[in-house]
Amino acid sequence: LLKALAHAYNDPYFEGVIFRRTSPPLRAAGGLFSEAKKLYSSLNPHVREKDMEILFKNTKGGNIKFTHLENENDAEGNHQGLQYSMVGFDELTHFTQSQFLYLIGRLRSESVTDSFCMGTCNPDPDSWVMNWVEYYLDDGGFPRNDLCGKIRHFLIVDDKPKFADTPEELEAEYPELVWVDDPVTNKKVYVPPLTFTFISGTINQ
Repeated sequence: LLKALAHAYNDPYFEGVIFRRTSPPLRAAGGLFSEAKKLYSSLNPHVREKDMEILFKNTKGGNIKFTHLENENDAEGNHQGLQYSMVGFDELTHFTQSQFLYLIGRLRSESVTDSFCMGTCNPDPDSWVMNWVEYYLDDGGFPRNDLCGKIRHFLIVDDKPKFADTPEELEAEYPELVWVDDPVTNKKVYVPPLTFTFISGTINQ
């Protein structure tokens, strides 16, 4: 919520969306929409309760919407053609990888900041998310402090992430995925791999 606020409160072109798999947890006590209203209250934003949307009109900023992806086809069905500055997933393991990848494809906007995606999750070794984070874990499945926060580059190959330490490594192995045809100019254009990192968290009593 703070990461979204850092951009939304003073960037009129910022369009953020944060998902839970279903809507009720967003409004429940401690849910993201409920907490966001309290956290952002000092800025006196305009809150649209029915739509679960917070607009920062008073600070000439953008907006943050809270919604769900309950059904598999909700990603494409409700977000096709849309453009987001930020996409957030609360409990990423509750979503499917196809939903995650489709929404990453919506990351394009006129916002001052580069568009980005964030996800939170609890450990689940049987989830598709393991393919994304296993590099950062030790043999026992615990996060390695020396790797957490390290930025890696990736491409999606056969619906799975392929990682490398540099974009040049991926370009050499998958040139057809980083050099694509521009239908307007009929020339090859370079589309750089995306970046990814994992940051662990613990709660100590």
